[in-house]
Amino acid sequence: MPHETITDADFRRLTKAPAPGRYLLFGDEDYLKAHAAESVRNTLCPDESLRIFNCITLDRAGFTVAALRAALIPPPMFTSCKAVTASLTFDDLRPSEVNELCELLAEDGLFEYNFLMICVPSGGIDAGTPKRPSALLRRLSESAVPVRFDPVSSARLREWIGRHYTANGVTAAPALCDLTASRCGESMFTLSSEIDKVSYYVLSDGRTEVSAEDIHLVACEGGSHDAFAFANAILGRRSAEALEVLSEMKARRVDPTSVMAELIRVICDMSAVSECLAAGLSPSRICAETGLREYPVKLYSAAVSKLPRGALSAALASASEADAAVKSSAQDYLPIERLICSL
Repeated sequence: MPHETITDADFRRLTKAPAPGRYLLFGDEDYLKAHAAESVRNTLCPDESLRIFNCITLDRAGFTVAALRAALIPPPMFTSCKAVTASLTFDDLRPSEVNELCELLAEDGLFEYNFLMICVPSGGIDAGTPKRPSALLRRLSESAVPVRFDPVSSARLREWIGRHYTANGVTAAPALCDLTASRCGESMFTLSSEIDKVSYYVLSDGRTEVSAEDIHLVACEGGSHDAFAFANAILGRRSAEALEVLSEMKARRVDPTSVMAELIRVICDMSAVSECLAAGLSPSRICAETGLREYPVKLYSAAVSKLPRGALSAALASASEADAAVKSSAQDYLPIERLICSL
């Protein structure tokens, strides 16, 4: 009987006292995944000197099913359970390797003293939907408990940002927490780094209160902000603005294929929001239907209301052509610049 998929909150509760088991950590929020795995390792291996025996980690580059088996076989040292973490994406595995992994997970004898966490980065598995999980997820769940790490809500993210500032010894008003997210994007890995930068800047200035000026001065604009600004400029036929955003991304050496992937993603998300608005859905329903957070839904709703009919589909067609040209031109920015200049 397949295991039911549990949430990250469920996982945190059951790992307060970890017992041997098999868990598949997947979903879009990689920061929470990494934090949860580290929490388990800290609980099972409080003695740093024993980590070499009781905390085994296989990274994506070094993962093989044989290496995982070798990590699981030795018993723990001076404790009843050891932590084994394996990072992988299923795109990297051949069908025969997936079969071997599923067979290994079904060997109960290997998990008498192992707490195994298979950590799959965002996009690393086709998991289907919560209501209709994919065949691969169903097969893996026959032995391992799937744990879904979804992006947190805007309200929860705001609270987390505030707590992170407080932990660094500074305070930020709720509006400034929202500003941090809107400027830096909603990746918790990125936000953690940028919050640290702002905090240290404020403290070095002899203050403990974060200001909007501090955030604008120190925090870097995230990729999602760039992607929206870029897409919005293209959709609005503002060539100079689009070239300026592209120039900033080039200065940061953002890969051209990543630029196009983000552009196409934003246009697709805006199209989904546009369809929901046409159907008369409320903002909360749009979030539920599209999987987007409140802030981008608000942003995209305002943007699409100003676009002429057919603008999104035309932009998607042009962007797809430019994307194909980028992929066949040795990672060159020229097709993107041609796309902008054709506006």
